[in-house]
Amino acid sequence: MKKRLFISMVFAFLASLLTVKAQMEKPITWSISARMTSETEGVVTIRANISEGWHVYGLQMPENGPMATTFEFNVSDVTFTSDIIPSSEPIVKGEENYWDKPVKFTRNFTVTGESPKIEATVTFMGCNDETCLPPDTSILKVKNIRKYTQK
Repeated sequence: MKKRLFISMVFAFLASLLTVKAQMEKPITWSISARMTSETEGVVTIRANISEGWHVYGLQMPENGPMATTFEFNVSDVTFTSDIIPSSEPIVKGEENYWDKPVKFTRNFTVTGESPKIEATVTFMGCNDETCLPPDTSILKVKNIRKYTQK
C-alpha cells in the first residue's frame, strides 16, 4: 500500500513539473483585437502577456544588442493613420530597453473598403535573469472588424 502511495505521489509530482514546464515554454504570448471608434475609424490593439520574471525587448535596440520587437502588418481595405504606440514606456537600462509587465500596442486605422482585414507579424526576443529564448514570431489575425455602433 505504501509503495502504491509513493508511486502515485511521484507521478503527481512529475505531472505538476510538466504542467509548469508547459506554461513556461511560452512565457510571452501575444493577442490582437480591433474596435471601431466611428463609421470609418478604428484602433487595433496588440497585447503582450509577459510572465513574471520575463521581459520582452523594446522597439529600438542598439546595433549588435538584443533583437528589438518588431511589428509587420498585412492589411486589406485598411490604411493606418498612426504609428504603433505602446501603453507604457519601457524600462531603460544602459542602451537596452524592455517591458517586464503586460503591455499593449495600439495603432489607429481607417477602413477604406468593404472587407477590412488586419494581420500582424510580431517578432520578438524574451529573456529572464538566467536565459534568453531564441527570437520568435507570432502571426496574429483580427478575425472580425465589427461595424461601429453608437452607444
